[in-house]
Amino acid sequence: MIDHRSPRTVLVTGATAGIGRFIALDLAARGHRVFATGRNPRALAELGSEAANRKLPLTVAELDVTSSESIARLAAAIRTQTAGHGVDVVINNAGYGQGGALLDLSDATLRAQFETNVFGLMAVTRNFTPEMVARGRGWIVNVSSVGGRVTFPFFGAYHASKYAVEALSDALRAELHPLGVRVSLVEPGPIRSEFSERAFGSLPASDGSSYAGSYALAGGIRTATDRASFGPEHVARAVRLAIGSRFPRARYVAPWFLAMPLALLPLVPTRVLDALFRRVFGLRRTAPAQLQRATSALLGVIAIALGLTVSARADAASGWETLRNQDGITVSRRDVPGSPFVALRGEGDVDAPLLTVGSVLVDVARDHEWIDDIVEARVLRRVSETEYVVYSHLGTPPTMSDRDFVVDVTISADAPSRTIAVRMHSVDDPAAPKTDYVRADLEESSFVLTASADGSKTHVVAEMHADPKGSIAAWIVNLFQKNWGYNTIANLRKQLRKPGIGISAPLQSLLASRGFSP
Repeated sequence: MIDHRSPRTVLVTGATAGIGRFIALDLAARGHRVFATGRNPRALAELGSEAANRKLPLTVAELDVTSSESIARLAAAIRTQTAGHGVDVVINNAGYGQGGALLDLSDATLRAQFETNVFGLMAVTRNFTPEMVARGRGWIVNVSSVGGRVTFPFFGAYHASKYAVEALSDALRAELHPLGVRVSLVEPGPIRSEFSERAFGSLPASDGSSYAGSYALAGGIRTATDRASFGPEHVARAVRLAIGSRFPRARYVAPWFLAMPLALLPLVPTRVLDALFRRVFGLRRTAPAQLQRATSALLGVIAIALGLTVSARADAASGWETLRNQDGITVSRRDVPGSPFVALRGEGDVDAPLLTVGSVLVDVARDHEWIDDIVEARVLRRVSETEYVVYSHLGTPPTMSDRDFVVDVTISADAPSRTIAVRMHSVDDPAAPKTDYVRADLEESSFVLTASADGSKTHVVAEMHADPKGSIAAWIVNLFQKNWGYNTIANLRKQLRKPGIGISAPLQSLLASRGFSP
């Protein structure tokens, strides 16, 4: 049973900033007696002043987890201040992330990472458990990371240390259980703190490195990570669950909803993950064609653990939430009443006249060249000069069944606004082929093209709302498809730059009949 009302004496390491600071203040505000520790005297003083102003039961103390003398000195001081009771809870939060390709890191740098994150954690645990064991009651919470479950390039030293923390915690959990001490891991995802500043700031100098090109991407990755990060309250909640439960879990992922993507990762072939990581970190020369669709779909899952997602900004007037603005492309999503699947939108300009852009959209036979995951597309039959039925086959990652669509396409044009609209929705049609694929449902999709004032450019708004059918969870679909808007506009731009992009005579005739000027 969760019991936050029972006050306990808690030691928090690494409490001068970020997650540790938030945890220390959060527990003190809930009535626990907290010893908040760290190496930065100034930061400790500021924390102590804040706690005093709020009248919180929090005491600050200097602690260097890599120094056995510092640990022993603090343990003795706390025993004195608690009349020999010691602490009920140890929260091992002190740690940092060392960046850099492993071949660029010195032995001393690699050892320093383990001294803090691994050996320091064990030294603190060893010094503060005797009183818990004597009482037959206590809690140890080791703050690990989702980086202890999955490994990304250029942070191998950090990941190795967190894998070690995971293994040590698993062993401690079994060894201390009969002695009444419970051990839990808290595994934060991307959390707003000073962590990324040190992690990305610790990348070695790129001069002479074989990975200079990849290091150059660090700024962009860090910006995306920081924008996507969650608040430290998610970690504090996980800590409260771990120390407030009679039967705490072995692992608490923070935020909790990252647990499912992490659980799915072992199902992904290693070579697919490797290809994905090479793509994200600029480590690939060329991507194998057979892996491109899989890496595209899996990017969303890995991005959550990495933090390569972006925060949403709601547009109250339209219901659309802006996910990101990049390369002149605005990406948005919108909840659809009665549907678990979100609608997606991409909006941006392309450097081509209206008729040329429209000609690409109606050239169904070449859809596979620029629309993500399209393997085959063809016109089944024409209803009129402005309407036709299309069959499309989409490839999916190896663990999923391919999808196909049968779609009605209609074209409309408005000369006064210099606009073309291409709208699509799924239909049942006798000309549709019988296949073994899952027949998905395109609820509604559209491309609205508007010519610029001088006619040299076209503003494109692409929207899509689809149900892939089958047994895929809606949240996975929404996650995988979130880049659809960006990819669609970006791919359209690339297609328009290819040689041999012609003008559709039927579309040209239609526009002329609607009063468009040449």
